[in-house]
Amino acid sequence: SYVLFAAVAVGYVAYLVVPDLPLTVALVLGAVIAPPDAVAATAIARRLRLPSRITTILQGESLVNDATAITAYKVALAAAVGEGATWGEGVKEFALAAVGGIGVGLVLMGPLHWLRKRLREPLLQNTLSLLIPFVAYAAAERFEASGVLAVVTVGLYLGHHSWQVDFATRLQEAAVWKMVAFVLESSVFALIGLQLRVVLRGLGEYGVAEAVWYAAAVFLAVVAARFVWVFPATFLPRALSARVREREPDTNWTAPVIVGWAGMRGVVSLAIAFSIPLTTHEDTDFPARNLVLFLTFTTVIATLVVQGLTLPTLIRGLKIPGRDVQAETLAEAQAQNEASTAAERRLAELLADDRNALPQPLAD
Repeated sequence: SYVLFAAVAVGYVAYLVVPDLPLTVALVLGAVIAPPDAVAATAIARRLRLPSRITTILQGESLVNDATAITAYKVALAAAVGEGATWGEGVKEFALAAVGGIGVGLVLMGPLHWLRKRLREPLLQNTLSLLIPFVAYAAAERFEASGVLAVVTVGLYLGHHSWQVDFATRLQEAAVWKMVAFVLESSVFALIGLQLRVVLRGLGEYGVAEAVWYAAAVFLAVVAARFVWVFPATFLPRALSARVREREPDTNWTAPVIVGWAGMRGVVSLAIAFSIPLTTHEDTDFPARNLVLFLTFTTVIATLVVQGLTLPTLIRGLKIPGRDVQAETLAEAQAQNEASTAAERRLAELLADDRNALPQPLAD
């Protein structure tokens, strides 16, 4: 997974750059800033009408990557605070958390989908959709598994089968979740912005020049690690598998460049960073906690500003062909026409059935 590679690569760079930074704490930093935030990237991709394949990649990676990053963060944090002392224990804990979280999600997704289909009141269905993530998370955490992976597993299944739910519920659900996501993201950024002054004061032994150098090094490591992963992940499967070459269209170097440069960080990294405890397992201060928070904040800002503002220019400069809007419009019109024809045919069948005939008025 890209997230695991980025966590180790960025963490090791931080370990080399920052003097006296423990490797376990550096890996915590790597796990915190490993997951890309696809919200800004997909918004730009849609506005510039990038090919749907690139847009889908940017959207889909945030789901599994966020869950993987949080699970890796928990393992690294356990080692940093003294609860997981060896690499073997860390790998074992990660495997149990990942497999257990997915397993709990697989167990819950069927009953929850059955319940969603049985409810007929849109208000109850939307209330259930808000409660499902908490139910899946709590169930997984009870078995010491990854609650985030459980939520993602259930969410993917319910989303794939959402067409089986009443259309009124789907309309309300989309609006409700957009509002919830907006409120949560805005609140997180506001709260973290209020804490930035405290973080800067807590840097203590690190001077301004040192802090800026560390921030620049971590940002460059984040960007480089993504490109190092994206290019082999794009071309190696095609080189090694004939089935992949037949199933997927050919691509050139421009698409990986866009996907690589679109690896911006966002609210997930900030939220994870501020969950780092103040003290370790031995009741001592967590080493370099404020530095980790500072580097997370600067990395998020740098990726959003540097990569986010230049991504549209890069897309236009590479002249990546956009989606065929005319073909999509024709396909949508054809689908609507077929649906209308089917509805008219069904209505005619119902009217022809004597059981559906309207009662005749009584004669005077």
